[in-house]
Amino acid sequence: MVWTTVYQSPIGGLTLAGDGEHLTGLWVEGQKYFMAGLTEPAARKDDSPVFEQARQWLDRYFAGERPVPEELPLLNRVKSLQDAVNLILSSFVNGMQEDPRNTILVLVNYDGQNLGEFRRNLAAYGAVKVRS
Repeated sequence: MVWTTVYQSPIGGLTLAGDGEHLTGLWVEGQKYFMAGLTEPAARKDDSPVFEQARQWLDRYFAGERPVPEELPLLNRVKSLQDAVNLILSSFVNGMQEDPRNTILVLVNYDGQNLGEFRRNLAAYGAVKVRS
């Protein structure tokens, strides 16, 4: 059985999936491939110890800390190509957090906060909320 819960983050709702012992997925609500990759039906269960551990990890991450991914009980169902892509993206995001001026950002149809607030959120969270 696959269990899910929702974590409210600064970038919006994050849906977490797990098998009771491991995290098996995480999606941003409304993303194109929301809940993609699930191989069986999912049911809501907010009180799983795995989800509590993930919530604490995400709280620390969004507070600006750099928690280690190995702290989470992840179930590795990903192909090596996806792992390589994630490593590249992670390095890119970490580099932006260290000095966001090293990256040129092009915003299309962005109608959010002012530029200063945008850069602070980008540096703090590595992401900003955008309306579609």
